[in-house]
Amino acid sequence: MAGANDGLQGDSENGLRSAKRRRKWPWVVLLLLLGFFAALPSAIRLSLVEFLPRAGFDTVEVGGVEFNPAFGTFAIRNLKLVRNGGTVLSVGAVELDLALKALFDRHIDFEVLRLRGVKLTLRTEPDGAVEVAGIPIPAGGNDQSAPPASGPPWGVGWQGIVIEDLTVHHVQQGVKTDLTIANASLDRAASWAPDADSELQISGRIDNGAYKLHARLKPFSPKLDVDADIGIDDLDGGHFAALGPSDFKGTTGLLSLAGQLRLALTDKGPSVDFDGGAGLKRFGIGFGGYTVRNDGLDLKGRFALTPADKGGVITWSGDLALSGLAVKNASGPLLDLPKLTVSGASQAANGDISIDRIAMKAPHARIAVDPKGRVNLVASETAPPAPAPEAPASSAQAATSSPRIRVKHFELTESRIDISDQSVKPVYRSQWSVERFRLDKLDSGRPDIASDWSIKGRIGAFSKIDVHGKVKPFSELPDASVLGTLRSLPLQTLSGYSAKTIGYFIDSGQADADIDVKAVKGELSGKIGMRIARIEVSPAEQDKIDQLTAQLSMPLPSALSVLKNDDDEITLSLPLAGNTSAPDFGVAPLINKLLGIALKQAAVGYLSNLLQPYATVFTVAKFALNAASKISLDPLVFTDGKADVEPDSAPYVGKLGKLLGERPELTLRVCGIATQGDAAALAVAAKAAAEEQEKKKSSSGKKASVQPAPAAEPEISEDTLEHLASTRSEYVKRVLVEQYKIDPARLFLCRPQVDNDPQGRSRVELAI
Repeated sequence: MAGANDGLQGDSENGLRSAKRRRKWPWVVLLLLLGFFAALPSAIRLSLVEFLPRAGFDTVEVGGVEFNPAFGTFAIRNLKLVRNGGTVLSVGAVELDLALKALFDRHIDFEVLRLRGVKLTLRTEPDGAVEVAGIPIPAGGNDQSAPPASGPPWGVGWQGIVIEDLTVHHVQQGVKTDLTIANASLDRAASWAPDADSELQISGRIDNGAYKLHARLKPFSPKLDVDADIGIDDLDGGHFAALGPSDFKGTTGLLSLAGQLRLALTDKGPSVDFDGGAGLKRFGIGFGGYTVRNDGLDLKGRFALTPADKGGVITWSGDLALSGLAVKNASGPLLDLPKLTVSGASQAANGDISIDRIAMKAPHARIAVDPKGRVNLVASETAPPAPAPEAPASSAQAATSSPRIRVKHFELTESRIDISDQSVKPVYRSQWSVERFRLDKLDSGRPDIASDWSIKGRIGAFSKIDVHGKVKPFSELPDASVLGTLRSLPLQTLSGYSAKTIGYFIDSGQADADIDVKAVKGELSGKIGMRIARIEVSPAEQDKIDQLTAQLSMPLPSALSVLKNDDDEITLSLPLAGNTSAPDFGVAPLINKLLGIALKQAAVGYLSNLLQPYATVFTVAKFALNAASKISLDPLVFTDGKADVEPDSAPYVGKLGKLLGERPELTLRVCGIATQGDAAALAVAAKAAAEEQEKKKSSSGKKASVQPAPAAEPEISEDTLEHLASTRSEYVKRVLVEQYKIDPARLFLCRPQVDNDPQGRSRVELAI
């Protein structure tokens, strides 16, 4: 019994010791786990400090790591990575709370993920490679597929993500940009609920420009679908110029944007829809030798990019307002435009553009031509090579190959154009003012439709222009009409051009014009009625003067003198006709030619009316020397063999005397002509004189025993006829000098000539 009891007692003690040992193991395991979890943050910190330098970082600093498995919380604080002497990543804190129960459903669900005080460097290389925090990111994906996981896939989700004070320092092609997120939050989203909506709110700055974004999106949806309210204030786009074309230099400007943005990714591509406004302040850009600046640009409307089978289709509609535009190049300012508005503009899916109204207020343009004829609108002396000539497209082809442009109304008011032309002497300088220019119903798709237009303004300080008409700007051949008036145009300002074209300076004068001109399918017609007051000219280029004199059949001063009325005014009518498609057609040559014709016709008409019924004005003289450049009058007729005019011609001489007395600029060429009739008359007179002499001789002496022979027919020499012709010229000059007080220096005598035409009349030819 005693042995049995001892055995039982021993078993009891062994069981007790075994139970004590079993009770110790959980505490040991617990202590070990506590030790492990207590050491884990330090281990993680140590791993980061040891591993990250192997990835190429010079220095790794970790302020602290916190991990609480009981509550599923984890945090890293004050992480700093240095590479190549610069900090590429610093993190104030990364905190996450993990929902542990969700792990049993294979869901990694963060109750909250919070980032604070993050600074990150992002670099984009020219080849497209990206480097994040100094770590290169492969451009393509990993071709090695991960082995399929057993069981249901793991899901990722969060109750909320919060970001505070995050800065991304981005470098691309030398352009440095800082993207700052002051506050950001993204609420509930999960991969196991891809159709659930989530709200994203972000505010921060891009460099010095503030932005806000409030978006509704589905982060785990297979198709992108974002609906956002976006706002950007005063984003400085200047340093982005380096990312654009190399010709763009000195770009500045502050961009603002506000509106609703919708992004979607469809099977055909991305879809973008923006409804709101955009603004650009203090914008500036340089390109191709030009500099453009503007104070402000505001655009309000809707923009849409709709995916299509080939690329995307862009449509837009809205209004535009621009203020303070200035354009200049190396020569100086070209254009100042205080205000431009475009209303009711839109672009359809086929590219057609429609605009209700374009209005420009108070533009000031400057056009300058240097002594070599170069216009300041051209940025440089070197012109681009001319493109190879192409066959012109018909208006129908043009309408189908290019977008259709329709403008209901274009208006320009209070405009000024400063013009300086140093290619002529004297230099032309003037300011043209347009009080109002209007153009209606512009449609490139309907070249047959005429647009109404009108201009009202001034040339210089006092000359007024008021014209209107119709035009078909897209017609293959010029088709337009001009009807209106030009008043008080100072002609002396055009002296440089007149010297270059007709050889005369215009010393003074003023012109009015009544314009009624049409061009129908390239055929020009109509007339310009002109009234020229107190015009005075002086010689400039002799070769041009000679050409004009030949055209007018008299020197220009003579023609002007003939045409001036008692008020020192000239009235002309210039009939216009011509084909604008002719190779030699030009406006300036046409005007010069028509002006010459008008002056000549008016002068001939004036002289013909003045001298009627005693003379008819001709433009061709047979014997007046060099008379092809003069206006020839009806000759003064003489009795054969006589040197004084017939009595019937005396009033004609009186008319000539009056004309020359009233027009002191006129000169008269006087050319005496002898004929065969003169020779016959002189022969008869000589024979009669000889016979009379014989009679006298016979009557005074004794009676002759033999009858005298008949007198021979006398011969009239060429010298005798020329002397008669010269005597006639001198007679006409003497009458005009003595009776009408004409300066003899204005009367030119020709070398006497003989007309051998049997039908020729004895005369003195006259040419003005």
